[in-house]
Amino acid sequence: MQWGGDPPYQEDTKDTSDRPIYNDFMDISHYEAEKSELIHPTRFLFFAGKTAGDWSEKLLKSEHFRVDKTFHLSGNVFPNTDIKGGIAITHYDKKTEFKSIDTFAQFRT
Repeated sequence: MQWGGDPPYQEDTKDTSDRPIYNDFMDISHYEAEKSELIHPTRFLFFAGKTAGDWSEKLLKSEHFRVDKTFHLSGNVFPNTDIKGGIAITHYDKKTEFKSIDTFAQFRT
């Protein structure tokens, strides 16, 4: 089975800052599907934002995860949208080993 999509990025909470949830959807897709491609915020790749650092580190060390494309300016993909840090399209494949990312460096384009 394969998954692809644009999961919700955060849970809106009243009177507090929002909680990221895209990482929950990524975990589910990596567990349920042999392959998945998702578009989501990029900031977790460089340990920015509110996504748990140990979760980010887990993906950066995974040999089954790769970043296919990044967009520094989210508005270039989703007009009138400002997602701090940009967005990424990532690929996860249980049966294929890529070189682990370890430290992510985003090129600004």
